[in-house]
Amino acid sequence: MIRGARSLGLALAVGLVGCGSDPVERGSDGTSTGGGDAPGTGNAATAATTIPATDSSGGATGADEGSSSGAPPMAACGEDLEVPRPRGVIPNVEYPEDSHGQAVSPTLANVHHNQPTVLDGYLMLAGNARFSTWDVSNLDEPEQLSNFQSEHSIGEAESHQLTLAKVGDRFYAATISGLGFDIWDLTDMTDPSHVSHTELAGINYGDIAAGVWGLAWQGSRVYVGGNDTGLHIVDVSDVEAPVVVDTLPNSATGGFFVGPVFAMGNILILSTPKEHGGVATMEISDPDNPVLLDSVIEPESYIGWYYGGHVILQTPLRIFDVLSDPTTITPVLEGMNTDQSEYVSFGDDRMFLGLLRPFPGAIRYDVSDMSDPIELDKIEGRELGGNDDQFTLKMGNLLVLSDDQLTPEGYAGTFIAVETSAPDVTPPVVNAIWPPEGLQVPATSAIGLSFSDQIELATVNTASFYVRELDSDESGCVTGTWGHMRTMLNFTPDAPLNSGSTYEVVLPAGGITDLGGNAIAEEYRSTFTVL
Repeated sequence: MIRGARSLGLALAVGLVGCGSDPVERGSDGTSTGGGDAPGTGNAATAATTIPATDSSGGATGADEGSSSGAPPMAACGEDLEVPRPRGVIPNVEYPEDSHGQAVSPTLANVHHNQPTVLDGYLMLAGNARFSTWDVSNLDEPEQLSNFQSEHSIGEAESHQLTLAKVGDRFYAATISGLGFDIWDLTDMTDPSHVSHTELAGINYGDIAAGVWGLAWQGSRVYVGGNDTGLHIVDVSDVEAPVVVDTLPNSATGGFFVGPVFAMGNILILSTPKEHGGVATMEISDPDNPVLLDSVIEPESYIGWYYGGHVILQTPLRIFDVLSDPTTITPVLEGMNTDQSEYVSFGDDRMFLGLLRPFPGAIRYDVSDMSDPIELDKIEGRELGGNDDQFTLKMGNLLVLSDDQLTPEGYAGTFIAVETSAPDVTPPVVNAIWPPEGLQVPATSAIGLSFSDQIELATVNTASFYVRELDSDESGCVTGTWGHMRTMLNFTPDAPLNSGSTYEVVLPAGGITDLGGNAIAEEYRSTFTVL
């Protein structure tokens, strides 16, 4: 593993002590060789839920009035507000014990499929810039609700990553196209509409070179991993007319091809597409001027992913801690041989490792200890002759398996299997946060949370996730935009926070849910201070 040079001035950038260094090589031990109770509901409800009021106690220091950052806009939050619930229903019921790993749905469209996702209780399937939404409340007869595609979908434009956002009362998705990315309005999952398309210099239906493998929506910016073109920064404050702000070459982002990207508050985490290997962290409190914190270059991987403050590369499987100290990426698993595989997903401290043909399906691992994954069993795929069934998504006690390979009969599409025969009653918990408790951060900071399970964005509002200033005469909570990608959820304030003030992040019990309808069981709180 080769370490890149860190940027200077990191104490100010991330509130951590850091210093510059020359590139060094890591030894096998990772050191430098050179210089809950209360189960959830089980099913997603269709009615809104009212959560109890919370107090604002806590030993925090207040802000001086008239701070230089100005007062950010405020909104009602918490007390007596309703937490929305999805309109669609993801089944989360008991199945016979021998049904574990078995299909419980027919194939959902024999077309090219990559990463599946869920929004508002409906399943969205994504392929070569072509998409569909599904009502899966009746698994015997899933109902296709919509079918739509990018104008730039003829050729390589695989949906290796997609990102969601909630802006006001509307839901959006940014998805990969052959020439850049599209924005869709998904407020009504039965009738999605196209909002805009952004062309990116150097992107031209490529697989690795000239292709996009990553997208992260953070506030008014979408960060795009353009492989050989680098990191593209796009202003989407007007979703109908995005503007490319800048493109950072790979030499400025860690020295490797940029693939999937993940935003966690002020920290942007970069990983790689196939045939490359690397991990980098960047500070993005100034969203148009990311600062490289640390990077490591690894042997060739297939794709990088994120879970609980860690980046996962494979194959072989390697895991890195990127949030305990973003200025020093730390390996926690140096390398573990696995069956031939490419993609991973996560939920309830389980990792689903998608396997390559001719033995399709996904192996389940217990990753409650990220340094020691324990193989549990296998969810079998469909042996159709040439398919993979390796793109996975846990939703309740079900597992979605999607495929992008041609079989003799055509593309294999997607099916749904039983992940556990018993209903999923495990509530999601926060397994990483940025900024961490007590950190001092810039006034332009965002707040990022990652969870133990897949999160339903439709359950997020100022009743279920809010940020407020402690010891302030102002009532209410900070307004902002939510960004979402599977187990990750970000909140970006609409305006800079008050300098010198302490803010509290609150997730009340009974608010945000996972895809199976299980709500957070215990209130979560964390504080940070603005520089």
